[in-house]
Amino acid sequence: MGTHVNVFHLAAAPIGATVNITAEITEVVERRVEFRVEAWDEKEKIGEGTHQRAIINVAKFAARMAEKQTAGVAGLQSVAQKRRNVETNSRHSRQDCPRHGVTS
Repeated sequence: MGTHVNVFHLAAAPIGATVNITAEITEVVERRVEFRVEAWDEKEKIGEGTHQRAIINVAKFAARMAEKQTAGVAGLQSVAQKRRNVETNSRHSRQDCPRHGVTS
C-alpha cells in the first residue's frame, strides 16, 4: 500500500508522447519499502522523486475498511437524521414560539 509520494515535475511531456517510468528499491526497513522513481519522455527526464510503500496483511486491511465503511454509512445516516430534525424544528409554528413572542 502506498504511504508516501514525493515527485518533482521537471518538464512537460508532449501530448501523445510515450512516457517511461522506472522504480528502484533503495531501502527496506521492516514493512516499509522505499523506491527512487524517474519518468522520461523520448527526449529528457520529466520527473523524479521517491515513493514509499508498506507491506500489509490484505485480509486485515480489508476487514478494517469494511468496518470503516459501515461506520461511515451509520455516520452519514446520523447526519441525515440531524438535518431532518433541524428542518422539522425550523418549520415550527409561530403560535408555539417564545422567540416570536407567542406561546400557547
